Amino acid sequence: MSQVLKERIARLLFESKTGKTADTLARQLDVSKSTVERILYRNTTLFEAKNLVWYLKPDPTEDTDPFREYLERGSGAWRTRALTASSYRNVDRSISDEETNKELATYGDAVLKLALCELLLDRVDGLSVEKARYENDRVLVRVIARHYDILRYLRYDTRNDHIPDDYDLVKREDDDNYKYIATAVEALLGAYYKEYRDYDAVLRIVSRFKELIDQNG
Repeated sequence: MSQVLKERIARLLFESKTGKTADTLARQLDVSKSTVERILYRNTTLFEAKNLVWYLKPDPTEDTDPFREYLERGSGAWRTRALTASSYRNVDRSISDEETNKELATYGDAVLKLALCELLLDRVDGLSVEKARYENDRVLVRVIARHYDILRYLRYDTRNDHIPDDYDLVKREDDDNYKYIATAVEALLGAYYKEYRDYDAVLRIVSRFKELIDQNG
């Protein structure tokens, strides 16, 4: 797959008189921008040797966050489903249970666990214990959801006084009430992977999660 994409990218660049951005290439090839960038970076010497000056590399200090991009500017059925809590069925009764994020969150939880194992394996003592630090509902609500302000985008039953509209999960007895927020985080991660199938980007997302939790958990 990557070899075919590399050849298609080279052809488009060769035919271009003014060069192309990674965004343009991604649209023309119907793949994610991060996929294009990964191929370009891994084959920089090859492309430069062929005088294919393709795009300005981003500033390495620039904070690129695919999770935020998807949350704030993404579209499509997977994103919509990820941001539809089960309680929203009380608001819109035309929505089926399959159109809410409950099952998608199970998928996203598995994606999160795999990425954490990838990042932590052979780097920590006690993988299971260390992994749990970054995947429990409390840090997903208090750190991750708060950082991205996920409630701003989430569809849920705002009329229900028992459903909190903040990220202040403190007491253990409140875990169940706040769980819908952690569910949304997991579901959105799952939706991102279903949408783009870009595991490298998922690793960047989860690495960012880990960094935020280390700083604020």
